[in-house]
Amino acid sequence: MAAVSLSAPSPLWLAALPGLLAVWLWAVTDLQRFVLFAVLATMVLPQALLTPGGTQVALADLLLLVALGAWLVATAAGASTGRLPVRNGLIIAALLFVAVNVESLAWSDRPAETVKFTIQLFEIVVIFPLVFASLPRSLDVIERGFVTFIAVTCGLALVFMAGLAPQIPGAPGKNTVGTFLAAGVVMAYALTLAERSFRFKLLLYTALAVDVIGLVATTSRGSVLGALVALVAMSFLLHRRRAITVGIVLVLGVGFVAIHGTDSRDERSIAINGSYDTRTVRAYSFRNAREKIEERPFLGSGAGTYQDFIQELELPLPDPNNMFLLTWAEIGLVGLLALLCLLWQYARLLLAVRHLPGAYSTTAVGAGCVTLSLLVHFQFDVTWTRGTSSLGFAMMGLMLAVQRLSPASADERAPDRVRSQPAIGMPASLPRRVGSSARV
Repeated sequence: MAAVSLSAPSPLWLAALPGLLAVWLWAVTDLQRFVLFAVLATMVLPQALLTPGGTQVALADLLLLVALGAWLVATAAGASTGRLPVRNGLIIAALLFVAVNVESLAWSDRPAETVKFTIQLFEIVVIFPLVFASLPRSLDVIERGFVTFIAVTCGLALVFMAGLAPQIPGAPGKNTVGTFLAAGVVMAYALTLAERSFRFKLLLYTALAVDVIGLVATTSRGSVLGALVALVAMSFLLHRRRAITVGIVLVLGVGFVAIHGTDSRDERSIAINGSYDTRTVRAYSFRNAREKIEERPFLGSGAGTYQDFIQELELPLPDPNNMFLLTWAEIGLVGLLALLCLLWQYARLLLAVRHLPGAYSTTAVGAGCVTLSLLVHFQFDVTWTRGTSSLGFAMMGLMLAVQRLSPASADERAPDRVRSQPAIGMPASLPRRVGSSARV
């Protein structure tokens, strides 16, 4: 009988074992904070750590897998866990959108790419919003999760402004950094709109200034535009600081153009230095995407199969830099309608949460406007990327979570005979707290 030899564990795995154990214990003992602090914050690290079968897996994806495992263990043990909003219109629309992508496998030009893409799309569009909608149990913890994310984006802004980003292996590019800094700007501004202590507001305004300076330094025009649109939308949805916000947005917009200009390099400078103005690339990519759509307008080429080559610039392009053109080219007119249905459900939710009481409305609308800033950017840059699109759909989930946690929603779910009443001496209008960058 041949002897069976067992290879010794890798020293790297042995060194990482205590950290992995600590992560698992955190997820099992305090799942909502694990999701709102660890999973949310690590979305700013979108580079792939693993690529099983070509499918990219980032740190946030791995932590999400840990969270799902801890959730399953807690549910099996009978512990109180979040309520799955499976009948919610947003989740149903997300499932419909994924289903259309799956159906495109029947006519896909590259079935392997379609399978890989739809697996990751299901995680981004369905799993992330479900987790972030179901697990939070306290508005305070959601707000602290925002603060943690803002702190991470401030660190990212300082690293970028110091010029250290190119020295970090796998560091995200300027457009990805700009996307997260725009999200930090929107989150920080949302938190300033509610009643806060002077010290806390001072910290928020400091973080807001750092993120704004870092955002301008990235020169990412799509990120800047997304942040400015989101800030204006937030102020008008909440009916707060509308004139001030519009003035700030105008100053920031004019200042950005004055500092960076329109970056309209001509073809001669492109030929000399080998770099491309993104406006030039988009002009060609939009044209080529329209031609691809005209070839197969109803079915498309299949999910995850878009490939283009701009002959004028000798530049390969995996994305037409526009969410709607990409969707129509890959999964046809039906897929575009499914995407519009998903965005319509998101818009309905955003309009609904603005009526929540007090800090519930500012937090929920802030989360929704982070998604809005990303959606605006997706019309000028790569759409389905690790971290950025995950963040957008996680924020949709948090809107659902805040809506579920609000006192108004709790009263609507309670029977008439036990529906909660305001405490003696407390006005009915006073809100109460419940509980203390590669494309896939």
